[in-house]
Amino acid sequence: MGDSRIIFKKPSEDIETISSSVLEEREAPVDDGATSTIAVHNPYLTMSIQRQRNMLPIAKHKNQVLYAVERYRAVIIVGETGCGKSTQVPQFLMEAGWCDDKRIIGITQPRRVAAVTLAQRVADEQLCRLGSKVGFVVRFGGVVSEDTVIQYMTDGILLREMSADPLLLKYSVIIIDEAHERSNCDKMWVVPMYGGLNQKEQMKAFDSTPFGTRKIVVATNIAETSVTIPGISFVVDSGFVKMKIMDPRNGIESLMVVPISQAAADQRAGRAGRIKSGKCLRLYTESEFKKLFTSTVPEIQKTNLAPVILQLKSLGIQNVVKFNFLSRPKVESMKNGLELLHALGAIDDEGNLTNPIGTQMCFFPLPPMHSKVLISSEKFGCSEEISTILSMMQIQEVFESSKNLKSEAEFKKREFSVTEGDHITMLNIFNSFLENRKSQKWCNQNFLNYKGLQRAENIKNQITSYMKKSKIKIISCKGLIGETEKIRRCLLSGFFTNVAKYGHDGNFHTIFESTSFKIYRGSSMMYRKEMPKWVFFTDVLQNSIRDVSEIDPEWIKEVAPNFYDYGTQNEISSGIRMEIDHDNIADLN
Repeated sequence: MGDSRIIFKKPSEDIETISSSVLEEREAPVDDGATSTIAVHNPYLTMSIQRQRNMLPIAKHKNQVLYAVERYRAVIIVGETGCGKSTQVPQFLMEAGWCDDKRIIGITQPRRVAAVTLAQRVADEQLCRLGSKVGFVVRFGGVVSEDTVIQYMTDGILLREMSADPLLLKYSVIIIDEAHERSNCDKMWVVPMYGGLNQKEQMKAFDSTPFGTRKIVVATNIAETSVTIPGISFVVDSGFVKMKIMDPRNGIESLMVVPISQAAADQRAGRAGRIKSGKCLRLYTESEFKKLFTSTVPEIQKTNLAPVILQLKSLGIQNVVKFNFLSRPKVESMKNGLELLHALGAIDDEGNLTNPIGTQMCFFPLPPMHSKVLISSEKFGCSEEISTILSMMQIQEVFESSKNLKSEAEFKKREFSVTEGDHITMLNIFNSFLENRKSQKWCNQNFLNYKGLQRAENIKNQITSYMKKSKIKIISCKGLIGETEKIRRCLLSGFFTNVAKYGHDGNFHTIFESTSFKIYRGSSMMYRKEMPKWVFFTDVLQNSIRDVSEIDPEWIKEVAPNFYDYGTQNEISSGIRMEIDHDNIADLN
């Protein structure tokens, strides 16, 4: 800490009950609506920025916050959504001198849209350009500079920074926000709000509506806790949420629709009435509400642990099993994560990080399976194509739907689709996008997601930059014999656990634990006369596999010789190791 920083004495009012936490109570909403603080659009321009800040519920606790942070190593601040915690506490600390020694204040957010909107709001309050005094960093993006002293970021960014700086010496304070997450003639202005949108589109949710117009925000659970949208009077709660959940039996993550918790329902209800009285309309009965879990299951207990284990290993934490997690993950999930990293070559038989594969996988801002594919791409001679495909895999929907021109859109989609599967189709679409000079008109004519393709190009450029830093040569297999086979074999080198065989029941069955899946209806495989016998997949939606490509089963043994037993059931049970039989591939060891 710098000597010039103010030392705060204990405030005169009684805060002895605070000890290591600061508790807040929100009073009745202010009539002029100054409680909306993190939206980019500011409907209260008649007020000075300073007055807006002073009207927030958190403002009267400023001295208590500063005193507690000065005295205690860890402080928990509790308050209702919209009270100003996320925007004001970093500014309190900055104004009190916590950045005078050239270190910065870091604030983590669980979602990228929150990091962006909060940074923009605080920059507005500091009367500075976003990226100067106040900035943000998210995966594959960010706006910061040497002058940045308040940095908003996603949780993953901070975790990655710890790999290079375990003590986080560049920060004076780290704030972990949202720590619990773990008339008929009116015009309607329907505004979408979800993480897949680009930043400009997301900001529309915060804009004021024209006179005589009602704003409707259709949002995912991103608007449940991470952002406060001003002027919301009514909330309609479906009682469900989409989230990634891992099946502990096979380690496969699926995007599932599941009931929310009672705590999440209360958070949704709290979205209404921030400025004036509001109502929450729940589309389920009170008896169903009482059946919900009291609180949301921590993310670490329902997702793939391989990325977490890899990060811990990169930080020098060898015994991850005994690591003191805030919420202890399931033993089976930990086992699956370790087995996957071992099969990928990221850790050795003793569980230590391997070099170069393991250390390289830690370097890339991608999940372990994606990183392994990227590292293997030079060996397969297709690193240029792999960087494109991995970038395209980050887009939720490549094609745009059209109700009025449904048959035309379907025809265009069929034109782009290839028999090898979705990954080569993605590659062809991106290359066509570049060949047509990244034209928005061309995208519209072909019912393609123009903004999504722009984002894919941005991600590709960043992945390419990481590849160059890792000394991975950029090689293209375009025009060579067997080019699509090279690409699919390379992809399989990271996704060999996601192999499935077509069954007589019309479904695909995974080799490991024999889970049954349908093909996603948007897959290019739907245009084939016959389904392929063997495939691998890179995404799962509910009970459907998505982003699917055909493979030769002989490739499995090549890329994962020790992960499966190969041969007929009789040969395997008798201990004889044989070449893989096209009709028989048995379970994991």
